[in-house]
Parts: sequence; structure tokens; C-alpha cells
Amino acid sequence: MATAPIRVLAVDDRADNLLAIEVALRSPDYEIVTANSGQAALRYLLNNDCALILMDVQMPEMDGFETARLIRQSPRSHETPIIFLTAVSRGKNFAARGYADGAVDYLLKPFDPEVLRAKVGVFANLYRSKVRILRQAELLREHEANERRRTLADLELKSLRREQALRQRYRDLVNGISHAIIWAANPVSLVASFVSPSADEIVQTAPAEWTRPSFWEERLHPEERESVIGRLREVGLGRGNVVIEHRFARRDGTYAWLQTSARLVETPEGVRELHGLSIDLTAQKHAEEALRLVAGATSELAASLEQDEALRRFFPLLVPRLADWCVAELVQDTPQGPQLTSFGHARPERAEVIERLCQFHPSIPLG
Repeated sequence: MATAPIRVLAVDDRADNLLAIEVALRSPDYEIVTANSGQAALRYLLNNDCALILMDVQMPEMDGFETARLIRQSPRSHETPIIFLTAVSRGKNFAARGYADGAVDYLLKPFDPEVLRAKVGVFANLYRSKVRILRQAELLREHEANERRRTLADLELKSLRREQALRQRYRDLVNGISHAIIWAANPVSLVASFVSPSADEIVQTAPAEWTRPSFWEERLHPEERESVIGRLREVGLGRGNVVIEHRFARRDGTYAWLQTSARLVETPEGVRELHGLSIDLTAQKHAEEALRLVAGATSELAASLEQDEALRRFFPLLVPRLADWCVAELVQDTPQGPQLTSFGHARPERAEVIERLCQFHPSIPLG
């Protein structure tokens, strides 16, 4: 694999000296750039890099020492090695000044081309090693970055799959719940963003109906409407959780009893939502009502020894709470069989119809 030539900057105010350097270092391994003054060298180094600088010491206006000091002050070139070239030797003090100003080596003019090539070759090899190390470090960083990206991608994929699996399990769980409604809504408007399919079965409302702004006002029982909406909005303001029992209108005009618990949560996306769970208590409430009615009816029947009076007090407890109408028969062991003793109907105008029906069908069970 061919390597790029090493760039060497030669600085000298005499053209013949620059030519001598170019001839001595003529090789595909080197790119020789020349500058005829310290100022020209500094201008070049503002925007360009080189592996080595060959600097003449005796130059007019700005000598090699001053030029080297300014080169060392630049962040771009402060580590570039400098070899001083001079025709005048003033002993150790002269060399010491050169080293103090940033020189790494010294050559006297006229220089031996072989010696120059050897010294330049050393620094060229050092530069190539440095470039190779930097390139290896860059490749290592790229490899590590690629590995991190790959690892992150794998983690994100696993996280996404795990999240999808959790969502599917949650959907399966929600879809399997038949005795409660799971819902989420805006904490201010109470407009639903999610409603479980069980809403259609429990309160006869499709999930899409919950997105109407007036939905809660339309469906809550008038006696509880203001209280329930007010308490849900209190939760939406972050003022604690709530558990409420209330009635909810079905499509057929009847009411379902629900126990609604609600709390304010913040989603992973930073959105605040009202999360609710409304458990169907309708069957339980009806059973409790039936027990209360039976207990009340038993008390009424036992309160009077007069059969007709007791039945007249008994029927209003059953009609219309448990049935639209009912008939009481007195079962006697007589040839005539059961005898109609009393009856009741939710609508008084229908009482005559029931009486006639009982006359034609003398054995009608309690309805």
C-alpha cells in the first residue's frame, strides 16, 4: 500500500540554498514546500501542516530564532520539529539558543546531503509512526462507536419487543376483563383517550362514545352527576385519588351501578392522564335491594293479623321495584282450588286487566 509523501517546509532567504535542499531530498517520499522568509513560513503554517521544518537561522527582518518562537506559539504547529541550518557556528551558546527556541537538531552549511537525508528520514519515520498511531486510535474509536451503536440498537430492539409484548399482554388482559371498565381520560375535559371493550357490555356504550365532551353529563344519574364529575376533576388537579359508587345510564334507559376509582398518572411521554377503573356492581346492588325488600315485606306481613291489610301493605314493596305486577293466591285444600286474594300492578289503570286475567286463569303464580 503506497503512503502519502511527507511534507517538509524549507525556509531560507536564498534561492540557491532552497534549491540545494530540494535536490538533496528529491524523492517520492517527500513533498518539499519552500518559503523565502520567516513571514512567508508563518503565513503557510496558518492553514497547512507539515512533518518537519528546515529553518535557516540568518535571515533579514525576521531571523530563524524569532520565526521558530512564533511557530511554537501556534496551536497548529507548536509540536512540529525544526532543524536549524546555519553557515555560522558560535559554539555552545549559539546551539543552546536554537534548542531553547524550539529546534530539535542543528546542521551547518554547506550540509552533507547524505546527513540531511538521514536526519530528515528519522523525523519522517517518526511522523509516519505518529500518523499510524493516530489512525489506529481513530479506527479504534470508530470501532468502539460502531459497537456502542450496535449495542444500543440491540438494546432498543429488545426494549421495543419487550414493550410490544407487554402491550399485547396488557391488551389481552384488558380484553379479558368483563366485570369492569378500564379507561383513560384528559384530566381537565374528562374526554376519554382509551376505553376497554367491556364498556359495551356493562353500560351498553361503544368506546367511541366516551370521546364526546358531554359524555359524563349525559350518562351519569342526575342525583350523582355533579358530585362525580367534581371529584374526578379534583383528581385531575392532583388532589388525591378517589373511589366513588354511582349509577351510569345504559342505552336502554336502565342504570348500571359502578364503583369507579381514579388516579392521576404521568405517562412515559410526559403526558398527564386520568386513569380509571369502573367495576360493575349492578348485580350486587340488585341483590342488596332484593334482600332489603324481602326483609321489609316480611315485616309488613307480620305487622298485621288481617290478611287483606297485610297484602295491601306488602304489594307496594314489590311493585314496581321487583316486578311490574304481582298476584297473591290463597292455597286451600278445597274443591275450588287456589283462591285469588289480592293483586297489584305498577300502573293502576292496568289493575282491572290483571283481575280479569286471574279470573280466567285461577292459578297464576306470584309474578
